[in-house]
Amino acid sequence: MTTEQSSKVAVGFLIGLGVGAAAGLLLAPQSGKESQEWIADKAKASAENFKAAGQRVKETVQSVSAQGRTQVIAAVEAGKEAYSHAVSNGKEMIRETVNG
Repeated sequence: MTTEQSSKVAVGFLIGLGVGAAAGLLLAPQSGKESQEWIADKAKASAENFKAAGQRVKETVQSVSAQGRTQVIAAVEAGKEAYSHAVSNGKEMIRETVNG
């Protein structure tokens, strides 16, 4: 899941949480104390969900970073090899010109 997708999921979750909480408070036939407990439970569940979502985002960023690092290392190695090959070819061309 990309960071953008994770953000959309988090925003959707927040909107759903807000709508659900408002509907629950308006429509619930329970006491104020029961409503407070319900809100506390939902807040705790939300915090746990956000923590899990944050962990997934962190893992995704680390994975993408590791992939990028691997690609940069491969590109540097390919560049070194190309440079070495070009230098060798250049030296060979000079030898042929001088000797030839």
